[in-house]
Amino acid sequence: MFTKILIVEDFESLVKAIKIIAKELMYTPIIDQAFDYEEARIKIQTAKANQVPYDLLIIGLSFPPIDIDKEQKLIEKKELIRALKKEQPSLKIIVLSTDSKYCAEKLLQDNFPIDAVITDGKDNMKELKTAITEIYKGNTYISKTEQENYANKITAKDVELIRLLTSKKIKEISVIFKTQNIKACSISSINQRIKYLKETVHAKSIGELIIIFSQLGFLK
Repeated sequence: MFTKILIVEDFESLVKAIKIIAKELMYTPIIDQAFDYEEARIKIQTAKANQVPYDLLIIGLSFPPIDIDKEQKLIEKKELIRALKKEQPSLKIIVLSTDSKYCAEKLLQDNFPIDAVITDGKDNMKELKTAITEIYKGNTYISKTEQENYANKITAKDVELIRLLTSKKIKEISVIFKTQNIKACSISSINQRIKYLKETVHAKSIGELIIIFSQLGFLK
Protein backbone atom coordinates (compact mmCIF):
# COMPACT_ATOMS: atom_id res chain seq x y z
CA MET A 1 0.00 0.00 0.00
CA PHE A 2 1.05 3.64 -0.37
CA THR A 3 3.45 4.91 2.27
CA LYS A 4 3.93 8.63 1.58
CA ILE A 5 1.07 10.99 0.74
CA LEU A 6 0.86 14.66 -0.17
CA ILE A 7 -2.51 16.35 0.31
CA VAL A 8 -3.00 19.63 -1.56
CA GLU A 9 -6.01 21.17 0.17
CA ASP A 10 -6.61 24.07 2.56
CA PHE A 11 -9.97 22.91 3.97
CA GLU A 12 -8.80 21.52 7.30
CA SER A 13 -11.82 19.32 8.09
CA LEU A 14 -11.41 17.61 4.71
CA VAL A 15 -7.69 17.11 5.33
CA LYS A 16 -8.44 15.52 8.71
CA ALA A 17 -10.94 13.14 7.10
CA ILE A 18 -8.41 12.14 4.43
CA LYS A 19 -5.77 11.47 7.09
CA ILE A 20 -8.14 9.20 9.01
CA ILE A 21 -8.84 7.16 5.87
CA ALA A 22 -5.14 6.96 4.99
CA LYS A 23 -4.28 5.66 8.45
CA GLU A 24 -7.03 3.05 8.21
CA LEU A 25 -5.64 1.72 4.93
CA MET A 26 -1.90 2.13 5.42
CA TYR A 27 0.65 1.12 8.02
CA THR A 28 2.16 4.28 9.58
CA PRO A 29 1.93 6.44 6.42
CA ILE A 30 3.83 9.70 6.10
CA ILE A 31 1.24 12.40 5.35
CA ASP A 32 2.20 15.94 4.37
CA GLN A 33 0.06 18.91 3.39
CA ALA A 34 0.51 21.71 0.87
CA PHE A 35 -1.80 24.71 0.67
CA ASP A 36 -1.27 25.50 -3.01
CA TYR A 37 0.21 24.07 -6.20
CA GLU A 38 3.55 25.84 -5.98
CA GLU A 39 4.14 24.53 -2.47
CA ALA A 40 3.16 21.07 -3.72
CA ARG A 41 5.63 21.28 -6.59
CA ILE A 42 8.46 22.24 -4.22
CA LYS A 43 7.61 19.41 -1.81
CA ILE A 44 7.52 16.87 -4.66
CA GLN A 45 10.84 18.10 -6.06
CA THR A 46 12.50 18.05 -2.64
CA ALA A 47 11.20 14.60 -1.73
CA LYS A 48 12.36 13.19 -5.06
CA ALA A 49 15.80 14.80 -4.70
CA ASN A 50 16.12 13.27 -1.22
CA GLN A 51 15.16 9.85 -2.65
CA VAL A 52 12.04 9.64 -0.49
CA PRO A 53 9.38 10.51 -3.11
CA TYR A 54 5.66 10.70 -2.55
CA ASP A 55 3.71 7.83 -4.07
CA LEU A 56 0.21 9.35 -3.77
CA LEU A 57 -1.04 12.88 -4.37
CA ILE A 58 -4.58 13.85 -3.29
CA ILE A 59 -5.46 17.23 -4.69
CA GLY A 60 -8.57 19.40 -4.50
CA LEU A 61 -10.16 21.27 -7.38
CA SER A 62 -12.85 23.74 -6.42
CA PHE A 63 -14.48 26.81 -7.92
CA PRO A 64 -16.67 29.66 -6.62
CA PRO A 65 -20.41 29.13 -7.25
CA ILE A 66 -20.42 31.98 -9.80
CA ASP A 67 -17.28 32.32 -11.88
CA ILE A 68 -17.24 33.63 -15.45
CA ASP A 69 -13.61 32.50 -15.77
CA LYS A 70 -14.32 28.92 -14.66
CA GLU A 71 -13.11 27.40 -17.96
CA GLN A 72 -9.83 29.33 -17.87
CA LYS A 73 -9.27 28.53 -14.19
CA LEU A 74 -9.76 24.83 -14.86
CA ILE A 75 -7.29 24.94 -17.76
CA GLU A 76 -4.71 26.59 -15.50
CA LYS A 77 -5.24 24.05 -12.70
CA LYS A 78 -5.05 21.15 -15.17
CA GLU A 79 -1.73 22.45 -16.46
CA LEU A 80 -0.41 22.70 -12.91
CA ILE A 81 -1.41 19.07 -12.27
CA ARG A 82 0.29 18.06 -15.52
CA ALA A 83 3.43 19.83 -14.27
CA LEU A 84 3.30 17.91 -10.96
CA LYS A 85 2.93 14.64 -12.85
CA LYS A 86 5.85 15.61 -15.08
CA GLU A 87 8.02 16.13 -12.00
CA GLN A 88 7.32 12.52 -11.00
CA PRO A 89 5.61 10.32 -13.62
CA SER A 90 5.15 7.41 -11.20
CA LEU A 91 3.06 9.55 -8.84
CA LYS A 92 -0.55 8.39 -8.44
CA ILE A 93 -3.03 11.28 -8.43
CA ILE A 94 -6.54 11.50 -6.98
CA VAL A 95 -8.56 14.63 -7.71
CA LEU A 96 -11.29 15.73 -5.31
CA SER A 97 -13.78 17.91 -7.19
CA THR A 98 -16.47 20.02 -5.54
CA ASP A 99 -17.98 20.77 -8.95
CA SER A 100 -18.99 17.27 -9.93
CA LYS A 101 -20.53 17.26 -13.39
CA TYR A 102 -18.60 20.13 -14.97
CA CYS A 103 -15.19 19.34 -13.52
CA ALA A 104 -15.26 15.56 -13.83
CA GLU A 105 -16.37 15.72 -17.46
CA LYS A 106 -13.52 18.08 -18.27
CA LEU A 107 -10.97 15.96 -16.41
CA LEU A 108 -11.98 12.91 -18.44
CA GLN A 109 -11.01 14.63 -21.66
CA ASP A 110 -7.60 14.52 -23.35
CA ASN A 111 -6.39 11.45 -21.42
CA PHE A 112 -5.69 13.68 -18.44
CA PRO A 113 -2.92 12.10 -16.30
CA ILE A 114 -4.87 11.31 -13.15
CA ASP A 115 -5.85 7.99 -11.60
CA ALA A 116 -9.10 8.84 -9.84
CA VAL A 117 -11.79 11.52 -9.64
CA ILE A 118 -13.97 11.80 -6.54
CA THR A 119 -16.88 14.20 -6.90
CA ASP A 120 -18.74 15.92 -4.10
CA GLY A 121 -21.39 13.84 -2.35
CA LYS A 122 -22.44 12.24 0.91
CA ASP A 123 -20.28 9.16 0.27
CA ASN A 124 -17.20 10.93 -1.09
CA MET A 125 -14.92 9.83 1.75
CA LYS A 126 -16.10 6.23 1.40
CA GLU A 127 -15.39 6.50 -2.31
CA LEU A 128 -11.95 7.95 -1.60
CA LYS A 129 -11.17 4.83 0.40
CA THR A 130 -12.23 2.67 -2.54
CA ALA A 131 -10.28 4.85 -4.97
CA ILE A 132 -7.04 4.51 -3.00
CA THR A 133 -7.42 0.74 -2.96
CA GLU A 134 -8.23 0.56 -6.68
CA ILE A 135 -5.42 2.76 -7.95
CA TYR A 136 -2.92 0.90 -5.77
CA LYS A 137 -3.96 -2.20 -7.75
CA GLY A 138 -3.23 -0.32 -10.96
CA ASN A 139 -6.84 0.55 -11.81
CA THR A 140 -8.52 3.91 -12.32
CA TYR A 141 -11.56 5.05 -10.36
CA ILE A 142 -14.35 7.48 -11.15
CA SER A 143 -16.84 8.52 -8.49
CA LYS A 144 -20.15 6.67 -8.60
CA THR A 145 -21.76 10.09 -8.48
CA GLU A 146 -20.31 10.72 -11.92
CA GLN A 147 -21.48 7.35 -13.21
CA GLU A 148 -24.99 8.25 -12.02
CA ASN A 149 -24.84 11.48 -14.04
CA TYR A 150 -24.72 9.36 -17.19
CA ALA A 151 -26.96 6.49 -16.08
CA ASN A 152 -30.09 7.89 -17.73
CA LYS A 153 -28.25 8.77 -20.95
CA ILE A 154 -26.37 5.53 -21.63
CA THR A 155 -28.13 2.22 -22.28
CA ALA A 156 -26.98 -1.38 -22.05
CA LYS A 157 -26.91 -1.41 -25.86
CA ASP A 158 -24.58 1.60 -25.81
CA VAL A 159 -22.21 -0.21 -23.47
CA GLU A 160 -22.25 -3.28 -25.74
CA LEU A 161 -21.60 -1.05 -28.75
CA ILE A 162 -18.55 0.54 -27.14
CA ARG A 163 -17.33 -2.85 -25.96
CA LEU A 164 -17.51 -4.14 -29.55
CA LEU A 165 -15.73 -1.03 -30.84
CA THR A 166 -12.65 -2.08 -28.86
CA SER A 167 -12.09 -4.94 -31.34
CA LYS A 168 -14.58 -4.65 -34.21
CA LYS A 169 -15.23 -2.32 -37.13
CA ILE A 170 -18.60 -0.60 -37.48
CA LYS A 171 -19.51 -2.82 -40.47
CA GLU A 172 -18.85 -5.92 -38.35
CA ILE A 173 -20.90 -4.53 -35.46
CA SER A 174 -23.80 -3.89 -37.83
CA VAL A 175 -23.77 -7.57 -38.85
CA ILE A 176 -23.60 -8.69 -35.20
CA PHE A 177 -26.56 -6.47 -34.25
CA LYS A 178 -28.58 -7.82 -37.19
CA THR A 179 -28.01 -11.42 -36.09
CA GLN A 180 -29.14 -10.45 -32.58
CA ASN A 181 -32.28 -8.77 -33.99
CA ILE A 182 -31.25 -5.44 -32.45
CA LYS A 183 -33.14 -2.47 -33.88
CA ALA A 184 -31.28 0.44 -35.46
CA CYS A 185 -28.49 -1.88 -36.59
CA SER A 186 -27.60 -0.15 -39.85
CA ILE A 187 -24.19 1.43 -40.26
CA SER A 188 -25.74 4.91 -40.39
CA SER A 189 -27.74 4.25 -37.19
CA ILE A 190 -24.64 3.03 -35.40
CA ASN A 191 -22.67 6.08 -36.55
CA GLN A 192 -25.45 8.35 -35.31
CA ARG A 193 -25.41 6.64 -31.90
CA ILE A 194 -21.63 6.94 -31.68
CA LYS A 195 -21.96 10.66 -32.45
CA TYR A 196 -24.54 11.02 -29.67
CA LEU A 197 -22.32 9.18 -27.17
CA LYS A 198 -19.28 11.29 -28.09
CA GLU A 199 -21.32 14.45 -27.49
CA THR A 200 -22.71 13.06 -24.21
CA VAL A 201 -19.31 12.33 -22.63
CA HIS A 202 -17.42 15.03 -24.57
CA ALA A 203 -15.17 12.61 -26.46
CA LYS A 204 -13.35 13.78 -29.58
CA SER A 205 -12.81 10.36 -31.14
CA ILE A 206 -13.90 6.74 -30.87
CA GLY A 207 -10.64 5.94 -29.10
CA GLU A 208 -11.31 8.60 -26.48
CA LEU A 209 -14.92 7.40 -26.19
CA ILE A 210 -13.69 3.91 -25.31
CA ILE A 211 -11.25 5.31 -22.74
CA ILE A 212 -13.96 7.42 -21.07
CA PHE A 213 -16.41 4.51 -20.93
CA SER A 214 -13.67 2.41 -19.33
CA GLN A 215 -12.82 5.17 -16.81
CA LEU A 216 -16.50 5.52 -15.92
CA GLY A 217 -16.61 1.82 -15.09
CA PHE A 218 -18.97 0.78 -17.89
CA LEU A 219 -16.54 -1.68 -19.49
CA LYS A 220 -15.74 -3.86 -16.47
